[in-house]
Amino acid sequence: MPLDNGWAQILHVAYARHLQFGQEVVFTYGPWGFLARGYYPPTYLISVAAWLALASVFVCAGWRLARHFTNNHLLAWLWLIGFTLFASLPPGDDINNRLVAWAVLLLFLHFFVEDRAFTPLQAALVFTFGWLGLVKFTGLILGGLFVVLIAANSIAKYRRFPWIIPVWLAGIVFFWLLAGQNLDLLWPFLRNSWSIAGGYTDAMSIGGVLSLKLLIFAGVGLGFCWLAGVLALSSRGWTGAFFVLGIAGMIFLSFKESYVRNDNSHEMTAVMNLLLIALAFLAVTAPQKKALVPVAIILAMLSLAYTDYPGEILRQSAQTFTPHNLLCPLVNLDNRELQDDYEKSQAKLREQTYLPPVSGPVDFYSFHQELLFAYGMDYRPRPAIQSYSAYTLDLARMNADWLRTDQAAPTLFFGIQVFDDKFPAMDDGLSWPELLTRYDISGLSDKFGNYLVLSRSPQRREYQLQPLPPATITLGRPFAPPTLTNGLVWAEIDIKKTLAGDLQSFLDKPSALMADLKLADGSRHRCRIVPDVARAGFLLSPYIQNNRSFLALAQGDQTLLSSKAIVSLTLWENEQPGAFQCYQPQVDIRLFRLDIPAQPTNLKYPELPPQSAQAK
Repeated sequence: MPLDNGWAQILHVAYARHLQFGQEVVFTYGPWGFLARGYYPPTYLISVAAWLALASVFVCAGWRLARHFTNNHLLAWLWLIGFTLFASLPPGDDINNRLVAWAVLLLFLHFFVEDRAFTPLQAALVFTFGWLGLVKFTGLILGGLFVVLIAANSIAKYRRFPWIIPVWLAGIVFFWLLAGQNLDLLWPFLRNSWSIAGGYTDAMSIGGVLSLKLLIFAGVGLGFCWLAGVLALSSRGWTGAFFVLGIAGMIFLSFKESYVRNDNSHEMTAVMNLLLIALAFLAVTAPQKKALVPVAIILAMLSLAYTDYPGEILRQSAQTFTPHNLLCPLVNLDNRELQDDYEKSQAKLREQTYLPPVSGPVDFYSFHQELLFAYGMDYRPRPAIQSYSAYTLDLARMNADWLRTDQAAPTLFFGIQVFDDKFPAMDDGLSWPELLTRYDISGLSDKFGNYLVLSRSPQRREYQLQPLPPATITLGRPFAPPTLTNGLVWAEIDIKKTLAGDLQSFLDKPSALMADLKLADGSRHRCRIVPDVARAGFLLSPYIQNNRSFLALAQGDQTLLSSKAIVSLTLWENEQPGAFQCYQPQVDIRLFRLDIPAQPTNLKYPELPPQSAQAK
């Protein structure tokens, strides 16, 4: 099932309602995350004002670097247009390229253009970099890296106090407060954002490891590092090493961000980042070491050529200069067209999926929260706003703990939505016992049962976890979970990486850990296991793969549940040529009998919905 854009609209709603990040909202984006993408009427004016301010700083810094490239105003403007273009493609995509563009401008201006250790233009770049760090956590990582490197260079070369550090921190604090956030939640926001960033590689990676494309990207990146060394070390002595480290760090972070999820849009982001770096190198090599200009051009050409989508990139670049796009800023000063498009998109969502009216706050499991906004419902999120993003032990516990409070929404729409072929019970799996004992399944969203309606139970039921004998699984060998009468098997699987696996995870991404399942009804299934979620705990057996079986789980329907019991489980590593063995072959598993009282309901699930309804 493809991921929706509901998370983007959640960020707009969170800003409009001043939801507290780090506590009420925990995601890879911060309180200004709505600036990354999307349209929402209440945030439109602030989005326009914010990007006007950011664009002013961007153009001033870009023009300063462009004028270092040439005294010819036409050539300087062409350079700046190209730099702006690469910072904005693919259109409608994320903010990643703009974060890299900010980092490139800051680094190259400091080391090759500005004559002083810290100038007003650098101060404006750094201050707004703190702002962009509150759009997406990647911006804080990039900003922190470059602030530290430039501060170290200021101390080593100029023997001056590194004003860049307090200016950057001031930008973070100022815009944190401007977004209506409580200052005492800044640290929880940073801590939880780091947890999300740390678990991203294991939980969200797709595609092969150590592929030819990745090696070409690494080769181009090393070429830029060599070029950085030739330029900086020869002109600045040993302090030029700080510049080389900045280029290396920028390329590494771009690589991780783009190739953990190895798909079209992320690959194009990687290419745009390389082209931004290539243009900056062209600007500083042309006046200083003209012999290196062909090297910068060759690296730029390689950056574009190795992707499968050079034609698509060129097409999107050409479309940027169409009359419609050039006049877009003027047309959108009056946002009626955007408003009309927004209302049409909301109407289309309502046509595709029906949700019954509910009163009071509501949340949505696992994702597709945009449906709640289409129906104008009172959205109250759990901290990790979409179930697939609760992919670490801390995040899973945070969502489960939230359900135990009075802040949790009294009504939930629940649907099992498998993402990246993961084990279905792993998405917010630690919350399942709370959902089944604190909520009653009161109905279906429509006649096809696309979603279950869960209502807060007036009297909480109690569930029990009774330890069973622990076991050890050997990767590649079948394991038979215990067969329980009228009982569920809960598992906590302690999957550990090898030293080589840790290294591969840091440099690239680990091999996928897979599970082959055989059920009592004879069916077989293959799904992906996320190690940190498996360690937190989840319902192992029976295999709950859709809304029908989840309803049977709540009702205690042993006829269906017994047929879905897992009789054989085989964990195996999806190794690929050139990859290390990432996981230790012996895996400890703690097993429990999970007893959940059956819900007294006669709700029936519809029989065999049409294919069109299933697709919805």
